[in-house]
Amino acid sequence: MVVCPALIKNGKYYVAPPNDGSNFKVLFSHLAATGAGRPVDGDGVPEGPWTPELLAEAISLIDADGSGVDLRTVQFWFQDNDKGIRPESIRWLARIFGCGDPDATSAWQAHLSAAKSRLLAERRARRGADEDVPQTPSTGVVEDDDDTVSAGRSGLAVRTEGLFSHESSLNLPVFVLAGSVTLGFIAYVMGVHSVTYMPRVGLEKQVGFLWAPNWTILNMVLLPLYLMQVIELLTFWKGTGRLRLLPPSERKGWTQQVDSFSQSYWTVLFICAALVFLVQWSGVYLRALLKGDAGSLMMDWTLIAVVRPDVISEREAIVLTLLAFLYTAACVFLYLVGLVLIYTVVDDLYRISGASARSRHPDACSDAPAVAAAVFIRIFRGTVLGLLMILCIKLQASYLQSDGANIVDWLLSDARSVLGLHADRSGSLGQQALANFSSFLLLFTTVAIFLLCLQRILRVARGNQDGGLQPHVPWSKMTGVVGLLVTSFFLIGGLTGFSLVLVISATLAVYSLFDPLFAQFQSPRRS
Repeated sequence: MVVCPALIKNGKYYVAPPNDGSNFKVLFSHLAATGAGRPVDGDGVPEGPWTPELLAEAISLIDADGSGVDLRTVQFWFQDNDKGIRPESIRWLARIFGCGDPDATSAWQAHLSAAKSRLLAERRARRGADEDVPQTPSTGVVEDDDDTVSAGRSGLAVRTEGLFSHESSLNLPVFVLAGSVTLGFIAYVMGVHSVTYMPRVGLEKQVGFLWAPNWTILNMVLLPLYLMQVIELLTFWKGTGRLRLLPPSERKGWTQQVDSFSQSYWTVLFICAALVFLVQWSGVYLRALLKGDAGSLMMDWTLIAVVRPDVISEREAIVLTLLAFLYTAACVFLYLVGLVLIYTVVDDLYRISGASARSRHPDACSDAPAVAAAVFIRIFRGTVLGLLMILCIKLQASYLQSDGANIVDWLLSDARSVLGLHADRSGSLGQQALANFSSFLLLFTTVAIFLLCLQRILRVARGNQDGGLQPHVPWSKMTGVVGLLVTSFFLIGGLTGFSLVLVISATLAVYSLFDPLFAQFQSPRRS
């Protein structure tokens, strides 16, 4: 792009419209990066580039109605996508880039409109003459809407990615939390929030909803935090990371990148709908409730009607388990597609930072190590949260198979045994737990994605800095935390003293969420 002459108008950094024939996306990226229309300091330098938040706020201040434009729409302008811009949005941008000067605003409005027309013409040329594109009757020019998604062109992958890319990062976490609270409230009304049964004489075992970490800690704390981490990763990559590694003319392809993994999304949907919900609920739990016999299945609050019909009836239990497994299937779907999105980001990073990209754009790709480190930190946090969730599942399953009276007493008894304060070791009730197998599959998938991402990110960092790994990232320590959590998984219920290993690994994992670089444990680096 031709460098535009700049000066100061009304205390703001004014950039004159260029005559380089660039389209709207290229032009807007340049103006946002240079801070056109932003206030200047005493030296006449703009106060940094535009961000989606700053631009949305600036538009809201000049909009007479006070409605402005929502942040998500502004984010679309910064991203590589097929969305255009509405005429009223062009008027707002013209006023900002024109720095409040009537003549400059008029010039910028005409220039932005022309740049939009060039963008639409390029899209029509790419899509082909036979594509059905809506046009305005009078001019025949495509009027793209900022927040309109072509439903016919967006499949499951793009729609699912859109759930994580919504302007509010709390939507999905709040949905998960609300579902868990609702389920807990129903369990409380039906009397299974805290309920015991007697698997054998002299043992009254607690199996209530509130005592199950896989229904409380997992769904109310860990899964919402995991979803927020995936959302933060996508926000960083699409709004910052990708823009730092690609020149404006090549900031396209994210939607296509997401859509290329569409088969993975359909596979995850099948697993959750057919296996997690349909087979597990109707083939196992519904059958046990209808027969009134749980067989060798471990007893929990969803099956308690079999042995405690005085607490909850069979009909109530069927409805409760139906809701519980629908909710579980939705949570597993969100978790697994989160892993798919994590790998999609890393694959996109790896593709952009490849050898051909470095040869074409060496200056842009010089930022790859820093971007890769920022991406990996977010992936590490997501992996740690995922493994903590899996530990909750395994922990609950192992407890239900044991002869512990409640999960707290069971853990304390194990700790006292290894410390020599308690001679007896917890025994087993000899029951089967489907959760042992499902948690292992989740563990394998999570660790596999983490290792694949780590391998590619290391290649990006080393390939772009001649073997150096700057900025400093404690790869071995972060991988060690993941390894310790995996070790805890296999020790739960199988070795005396597993509770101490679990506490140590969980404590270190929680600390690493706040300090993933382990800055407190790094020795001063020599210059």
